[in-house]
Amino acid sequence: MIFTTDGLVLRIVEIGDHDRLLTLLTPNYGRIRVMAKGVSTLRSSILSIVQMFTYGNYEIYRKGDSYWLRDGSVINTFYALSDDIERLALASYISEVAIEMSDEGEDATDTLRLVLNTFYAICKQDRTYSVIKAVYELRMAAMAGYCPDLSGCDECEKFISDDMYFDVMNGRLMCDECFHKMSQGSQTTTYSYSEESADANIICPVTSSSVTAMRYALSVPVQRMFSFSLTDKQEQENFSKACETYLLSHLGRGFDSLNFYKSVKSI
Repeated sequence: MIFTTDGLVLRIVEIGDHDRLLTLLTPNYGRIRVMAKGVSTLRSSILSIVQMFTYGNYEIYRKGDSYWLRDGSVINTFYALSDDIERLALASYISEVAIEMSDEGEDATDTLRLVLNTFYAICKQDRTYSVIKAVYELRMAAMAGYCPDLSGCDECEKFISDDMYFDVMNGRLMCDECFHKMSQGSQTTTYSYSEESADANIICPVTSSSVTAMRYALSVPVQRMFSFSLTDKQEQENFSKACETYLLSHLGRGFDSLNFYKSVKSI
């Protein structure tokens, strides 16, 4: 069977001297692995569509459970992602999360749209990378069925207060007063996610600005999800830590690409 589909290259594995195994995220076929024969040479007519982060239209031959690339054309190369080490590291993490959160045969239209909009935002360079990353993580968690309840304090229903607490594993907010009432005489752990403490009670302190940003990121259409600003670096860090902790805790794993991004990021 031969079919065409739009797709985004999320991973490349070099096979021998001339072949590549591509991991493509497609809207209708989900995440698929496609063998591209003889493409790792300058003479290849389809070299441009087998590059990392390339979004294109692909002609694919399927035989059994195997996919083979026949032809294609570029829609967007997202070249800016690869010309800076910080953008490259962040885009690699974005891609790795998308691979984790998708599967073959599952509709991935919303996931693909989320990744593409995130790549566009990184390339525009008019938003702080840590904020872009946080919005992506929170939206991805919600799409996977882990949407938190941010409507107000889970105990007293207070909509907002200067200091609140994000109960990560229960996906709920608590105001400062209710949190301290509940934590009296009990063991409450406040930190970010780590694989060694995945079963612990994870509580993230969040400011009112962070809560407002989280609510906005979850409520607006995907094309507007980055249309807000957190100008204070501490606020950015607070927001970023809460969203990262939420996603990783519910996935129950970390990512090597995230560790690399943290090692090279400038802020």
